[in-house]
Amino acid sequence: MISTRTGGRLLLAAAPILLAADLVRADHSQDSYAAQLADVAAARGRELASAGLFVIAGVLVLLASFGLIGLAHGRGRRAVGVGTLLLAVSSLWLVAGRGLYESVVYAASAPSLPRAAAAATLGAIGDSSAFALFLPLLAAMMLAPLVLGVGLWRAGTTAVWPAVVWVVGLVAFLAVEGNRLGELVTFGAMTGVLAWIGFVAQRGEPLARARRVTSAVEPGR
Repeated sequence: MISTRTGGRLLLAAAPILLAADLVRADHSQDSYAAQLADVAAARGRELASAGLFVIAGVLVLLASFGLIGLAHGRGRRAVGVGTLLLAVSSLWLVAGRGLYESVVYAASAPSLPRAAAAATLGAIGDSSAFALFLPLLAAMMLAPLVLGVGLWRAGTTAVWPAVVWVVGLVAFLAVEGNRLGELVTFGAMTGVLAWIGFVAQRGEPLARARRVTSAVEPGR
């Protein structure tokens, strides 16, 4: 059984690993798979490191979600529960949608493989109907911190700003896609939200209980 404190520490550790994974990866923003492969071929070590970091972060996020279930009691508990479930599902996106895919691109960029054939293979994977199975995992990744942030705010555990920062960061990240500096800044803000949620969780006792106790002893209560 993973405690709330341990879950928070795991999520706190996962946040900088996610940022590092996005920092070291090769550029995947081009529409042409051949152009993507050319960039990856020029930085194969970074691409492989990024894939490994995404897998590690995904495992940490999955383990953290088991500890975050008990983060809120009473008000906000349902939203925290849904957010935690989404967080667990989103870990599959980090492992398979990012880590596994980058491993495939890394393998396809091997100098011994014909570039045209490798690009055609990636195109077939990207156009496959099976690839749509990853979309719910991506949606879970987009929604989990927002729902968690709202639940923790309703529980009185933190302010509402983490949920707001996540939404703004996500919208900005999608708007600047292809601009590496813009992606890093916005993704950094998003991973900062995950780190804050982890920090709140690793403190242990949910503040909602403390707030109820304080309210009970106030004059006139």
